[in-house]
Amino acid sequence: MVDAALARARLVSQGLVVRRWERPVEVAAAFGAHQGQDLPGVLASIALRSGGIDAVVAACARGEIVRGYPMRGTVFLMAAADARWITQLCADKSLRESARILKGRGISAGHLERSAEIAAELLADGPRPRAELHARWTEAGLSEVRGANYHMTFQHIATGMLCYGPVVDGDQHLALTRTWLPAGAGLEDRFNADRDAACAELLDRYLTSRGPATLRDFSWWSKLPLGAARRAFALIRERFEELPGDEPRYQRDGLADEVAEAGYEVIETGPFGFLPTDPEVLRAECARRGIRVVAGTQFGILHRPEAWERTEREMRANASVLKAIGAHHLVYLPPMLRDLQTGGWAEDPNLGDADWKLLAGNVNRLGRLLKEDYDVTMVVHPHGDSHIETREQIDRFFAETDPDYVSFCLDTGHLEYGEVDTIDLIRSYPDRIGLVHIKQMDPGVVQRVRRENLSFGEAVSLGVCVTPDAGQPKVGAVIDALAALDKELYVIVEQDLYPCAPDVPLPLAIETRRVLADNHLGIH
Repeated sequence: MVDAALARARLVSQGLVVRRWERPVEVAAAFGAHQGQDLPGVLASIALRSGGIDAVVAACARGEIVRGYPMRGTVFLMAAADARWITQLCADKSLRESARILKGRGISAGHLERSAEIAAELLADGPRPRAELHARWTEAGLSEVRGANYHMTFQHIATGMLCYGPVVDGDQHLALTRTWLPAGAGLEDRFNADRDAACAELLDRYLTSRGPATLRDFSWWSKLPLGAARRAFALIRERFEELPGDEPRYQRDGLADEVAEAGYEVIETGPFGFLPTDPEVLRAECARRGIRVVAGTQFGILHRPEAWERTEREMRANASVLKAIGAHHLVYLPPMLRDLQTGGWAEDPNLGDADWKLLAGNVNRLGRLLKEDYDVTMVVHPHGDSHIETREQIDRFFAETDPDYVSFCLDTGHLEYGEVDTIDLIRSYPDRIGLVHIKQMDPGVVQRVRRENLSFGEAVSLGVCVTPDAGQPKVGAVIDALAALDKELYVIVEQDLYPCAPDVPLPLAIETRRVLADNHLGIH
């Protein structure tokens, strides 16, 4: 049976929910080694996580990323700075198997020595096509045995002489590692020949980019002994949290630690699976840091009848966790209708009357079942590039939904992006506001978005979302308007940043909390 929560968590870790990296080499380094037997497929996989196939090909041309045989007889893509030490760490098992095959097929040490000499001569002036090297070997009488060219190529890559370098006309040329890879990047140089330290570094990257995962998963992937994985994990144990199961799975500590370090006390879970979905684990991990979850988050489609079953199922799964930990809000986000990369519209954002009736009916239906079955309030979130963005759309949403079951998430940033007056909206619908996301937008970028018809994803990449109080609406005005409502509200701090380096959010979160405190919010 498919473990949906595990799948969602891994989608987040792998950078397929929110882009975590900006440059192709950052993706390659984060994954350690990225399986890439199919060249177009692995280039597309890197591009998906960093933006643009041209940038990936250019990174190959600059020698930033390469392919090789670090673990087995299939090709992996790696950062050039990592290729040598990862191969030296992991290739022993596959080299032993290759030696057995070479002996069985009569490919001698003499074949390997002569093929290496030919490769060194051909590639001395730079990378050349693999087919050209194989042709030279054939001319020299080295390719008579079935599979000889593959096995000699494997040997020379796995032993560190060759690698796959630049991509030219869809073909990745072979290069000499002594000229193509950076110097000082072997096990001896990077880790003082300490294999446990090197294994710990690779395991750290594996669990961070593919977790939750087990040590056995890593051992199978890397072809390193399970005992080596266990020794290595002891060196990095404090960086990871453990999830229960027949065999412990580990994922990187991250959001919860930084929330606590920044001084916040309540959080949302983010995309379902971003934090542990086992209620006991989630409660324990939050308690350990002195924070608590007050809301969950879930995208869903409610304006198409065929999407109801899936949306209901996913919202129920999320709400069941919230109920178990005592949280009472579930933020519903309408689908974004433009491609984050291309900006193209998937559908018209302006719904007709029949579609509005279906959307409002399903919102009411979902809000009622969440309240009655889980004691969780559905809090609908306006969003750029969605059906709920402009003031006209928000007014219609309020008019057609049931206030007994459907509340509103006052996201000040998305309201500003939709050119909605946040303060007027607070005053117009005081009873509908159930949760607040406080953030700011750069008005100049918003105006550019309107002039150039850009997508929300493009706007974020231009820096539309800024740290308070550098944008609009101003924090003080929002807090004053909310204070006038005289009711208790949770205020969640957000800033949309993607792509985003891992060390960027924490300082911004700390600065935002300072600005909020200066405006009398979050003082204890």
